[in-house]
Amino acid sequence: GPFEHLQGRTGSCHWQSFIGDLPVVGSQTKPNYEMIASMKADLVVYDPQLYGEDEIAKIEQLGIKTMVWDPKTIDDMIEQIHQMGAATRSELKSSEYADKIYLARQRAQAEAPEVRPTVALILPGQGGEHMIAGAVSFQADALAASGGKPVGPDADRFVPLNAEALVSQNPDVILVAGSNKSVLEDPRLASIAAVKNGRVEEITADAALRRGGRVDLFIDAVSVMLRSK
Repeated sequence: GPFEHLQGRTGSCHWQSFIGDLPVVGSQTKPNYEMIASMKADLVVYDPQLYGEDEIAKIEQLGIKTMVWDPKTIDDMIEQIHQMGAATRSELKSSEYADKIYLARQRAQAEAPEVRPTVALILPGQGGEHMIAGAVSFQADALAASGGKPVGPDADRFVPLNAEALVSQNPDVILVAGSNKSVLEDPRLASIAAVKNGRVEEITADAALRRGGRVDLFIDAVSVMLRSK
């Protein structure tokens, strides 16, 4: 929507680049209540996976309206984008972005392989402590929208990777949110088809992990990767 009305961000918000010029009103999961109050904002948008009821209640006690951002699927996200547009009087801009996501999914579905490859999305960790996207997470729905068949644990978010379980699922493709080095070098995963066949692909972590302004780009990129070999 109209970015000139955006007053603050969290310390992790840095895309598009000009967002970095805005003051930080939240670090990690700790809002700066004094700064938020001084801005006299009309609306605070929050992710309930990061901010609890106590934090939001304190913001609402300042007389500020809050709005939850928690899409579970691509369809949820399109709907919430329209709701955001209505709440910020930026229906046209919001609709333009919702259309980008919808069209990216339509393209990916039309170009998907006849036999859809099974795909796991991994967040690499230090010392082999990886995380994996659950099979009923937003990321899994985005993988399905991109033309893949997501595999992973029965969870709606990233959870610690169970190597034995992933070996049994044997995905055709592994997408790594960041560098794939630690995944390729993990001996527990060496027998997986994706590792043996060179299908451990790197993708920009922020685009893969965040339910935000790059979901259309994520779908486009994954669609290309799934059709590349």
